Amino acid sequence: MLKNRLSSNLCLLKVSVAAMVLSGVISCSGSSSSSSDETPSAPTSFNMNGTAVKGLIKNAHVSAYGVSAAGQKESTALASGMTSSEDGSFSLAVSDYNGPVIIEVTSLSDQEDGFPSLMVCDVEGGCGNTPFGDDYALPAGFTLSAVVGAVASSTVTANVTALTDLAASYAATLPGGITEDSALAANSQTASIFGITGDILALDVVNLADSAALSGADTEALQNAIVSAALLGAGIAGGATPENAITSIVDDYVSNQGQFVINDGTADGISFLEVMDEAVALIDSINSTELAALETEFMNLFASAEDTTEGVLTDAQPDPTATSDNLLKVKAFVDDLRDLATLGNSDADTPASFVNIETEGTSFVEQVEVVNSFAEGVLDVLGEGLEQAASAIAEAVSEYEDQANPTSLTTFTASNGITVGIAGSGPYDATFTVDEDISIEGVDVPLPINLVANFDGDSNAVVSNEDGGSIDLQLSITGSATNEFGDELEIRSGSQLVIDLTSETLVENGSDFTATFSRLTGGISLDLNVLFSIAAFEGESEEESNDAVSFDGDLSISLSGYNSTFLEEATATNGFSDDQLTTQEGSTYDEITLSMMGTISNEENDSFTINITGNEDSTGLDHDAEQSASNFSQFDFSISLEAALAGIDNNTRITLSADRSEFEQATGRVELAFNGKSMVISSAAEFTASSIDDVDIEGSDTVTVTNQQGVIMTLVESDDALSGTIKVDGSDETFATISEISGGHIVRFSDGNTVSFE
Repeated sequence: MLKNRLSSNLCLLKVSVAAMVLSGVISCSGSSSSSSDETPSAPTSFNMNGTAVKGLIKNAHVSAYGVSAAGQKESTALASGMTSSEDGSFSLAVSDYNGPVIIEVTSLSDQEDGFPSLMVCDVEGGCGNTPFGDDYALPAGFTLSAVVGAVASSTVTANVTALTDLAASYAATLPGGITEDSALAANSQTASIFGITGDILALDVVNLADSAALSGADTEALQNAIVSAALLGAGIAGGATPENAITSIVDDYVSNQGQFVINDGTADGISFLEVMDEAVALIDSINSTELAALETEFMNLFASAEDTTEGVLTDAQPDPTATSDNLLKVKAFVDDLRDLATLGNSDADTPASFVNIETEGTSFVEQVEVVNSFAEGVLDVLGEGLEQAASAIAEAVSEYEDQANPTSLTTFTASNGITVGIAGSGPYDATFTVDEDISIEGVDVPLPINLVANFDGDSNAVVSNEDGGSIDLQLSITGSATNEFGDELEIRSGSQLVIDLTSETLVENGSDFTATFSRLTGGISLDLNVLFSIAAFEGESEEESNDAVSFDGDLSISLSGYNSTFLEEATATNGFSDDQLTTQEGSTYDEITLSMMGTISNEENDSFTINITGNEDSTGLDHDAEQSASNFSQFDFSISLEAALAGIDNNTRITLSADRSEFEQATGRVELAFNGKSMVISSAAEFTASSIDDVDIEGSDTVTVTNQQGVIMTLVESDDALSGTIKVDGSDETFATISEISGGHIVRFSDGNTVSFE
């Protein structure tokens, strides 16, 4: 077994299997020979199965068409049918044909029985007057298409989505029209734009309006579904009707030769930025932990697009092996793994672990950890300033309540010397303000703190004739600070802490006692826009030092479902003990969410955009009891970044994510997108501790690595030996095996050729 003892904030990142794949097994040189294997003849009769999705399209015509020698759609369908009225699925039987296939889904006309065809709305803002999750009536004339380049088996999966519609329209404009190669290339390039790993025709369909469907879907299928829905949402937001929302996007996509304008500013048309904006909004509205890692990735793509010069196009390319046969795809996959072993490493002879990827001499993880440590320092500084200001306000509130005429008290100086301004309109209605520079230990320059606490009396919170109320506290902070080492912090306008709590007094009367409790319930959120830099930091050795590193972006933390109850006073006629009480003291919360999004850079102008999110869901958790199978917190964590890495022509997008939805199991995932290619590494891990703060994780025996062409490598560790297979999605054939021989690892291809990783 692969074991890692992990600290709390990195336990979901350092999945040992990822390092094993990229630095243990695939970290060496070797040679391979290639030969052209014989491609089996394509069948002339086959079944085409799929689902029509823009949300799910139900009760619509679906037809498969052949393609002429000129690359044009034939006028007569090879097979026709209807999509299911339940889930939009279809099945077509094709006979006596060999070649590319065009699939078209068309809505019923108003002259046909069963009119209209229906589409499940999966757009965050709704489809016209149809809300999310309801059926939208498609008018006559609606069409959605897909193109299948190669039929290699008797059963073909060919889903029809907004993405396949883009690809099919683009393929028709390529030289020679629709051919096997143009169809494969167009599908691959369309997937590459959005970083989708796998065949967009074959990825499982997910109904985003069905929460049960989300829990059982894999990440690639969810990503495909979110992007397709976001395309529709962006079109609707641009003023189009739901049935025509994709049309203008397709036109722009084709005229831009299979690319999107990344950021079009205020110009007409739908940009990549707008699609990512819709994707994030959709995920927020669905609010499912299954989508947390994807939201991180989409937010990072949005931030990168937002910073792009207006009018620049995406530069996606089809995978070089998109038109290759399966064995060649597998060989290219192995070559890519070998290349990744030295990704970002200037010394090609020295293998680089994924967790040591370098930008230009400084390791990515080292920079992230430094910024993360400094972020903790930022919160320490703010916490100290907030504590002093809040303490002053607490004293002012107490003084205000003690006044016979509280509204006459307009200013108060606390014991720590901080002055509080007071504007009151009643005994329990007042605004308390701190607005001054506050000295903080370890910071040379006092930090300007502006703290406004609004207390609004609430008669609905009165319990047992005691007073209660709501606490609406807003903390606004701007300013800058530095320390003796030259580290700098700037807190920009718009940064704030918001506390929305309800306070109430609970009175418990027993046969011979009376107990009074105070309870606070509600939520807290902290949102910061900051620029901070570290003047210098130590490298991997004492002699090594690195340039200053800075972070420019946003930090957010929120706590929801907070509930704190504590005993104020208890009196009894015959003595009193806690076991007489039914009300319990303690504090609980439902959910904690954190995020960090921005740009990390150094003095050499190396930079990458990064988005870190984490979420712990403890809704319904008994915080006083030890965690168990029926009482545990769920959590997810992800990091997404985009960076220029040595040896890679275009920016590389990297996403690391993990989640725990079962008591003793978590799943980890690493995705890389580079040069029109993408690769996903995934595995499961078992928990042997019951707390997120001290987690002992034992890695799984099995690791899966998948690329954008559906090549799947499965590695299994047994008795300290590693073995595996490499297949291609949609085929039962094993195209390569991996075995450990005399301490070395050999890949043996189905044509007899081998490659050694040593």
